[in-house]
Amino acid sequence: MRLVSSDGSDFTITLYTLMHHGYDEMGWQKDVTIKARELWAMDGYDIQLPRITPQFPILSMDEPSIIYFVLALDDGTKTWVVALDTGSKKVLWNRETRTVPSDEDLEMSSYNIFCNMPFFPCEFPKYLQKAATR
Repeated sequence: MRLVSSDGSDFTITLYTLMHHGYDEMGWQKDVTIKARELWAMDGYDIQLPRITPQFPILSMDEPSIIYFVLALDDGTKTWVVALDTGSKKVLWNRETRTVPSDEDLEMSSYNIFCNMPFFPCEFPKYLQKAATR
């Protein structure tokens, strides 16, 4: 997955699949490309969601067509986690998250959400595992 942004209002999300082209040859095949205006027009992209560049994109562990990403306002006041089905081109759900305890100063909030580190567990997805041969 690749997310390219020229500024906050223009970005492209591109998903690729690693394909086998013979016994020892592999290459990347482009599967899906979603531009900013397409994302914002999708079913499920609620009016309260900001029109900004997604951050921290990651593929679902179980469904290769589903991606998750974060939308965070620059002032740190609101942050959402969003699930997107790239196959049906539909936003499945979004959840506003608290990134800062209520008694903490807002200046320490989600400017640096999750310390710029991935926040979902990483392991080989189930759909990449092959059946064992005996």
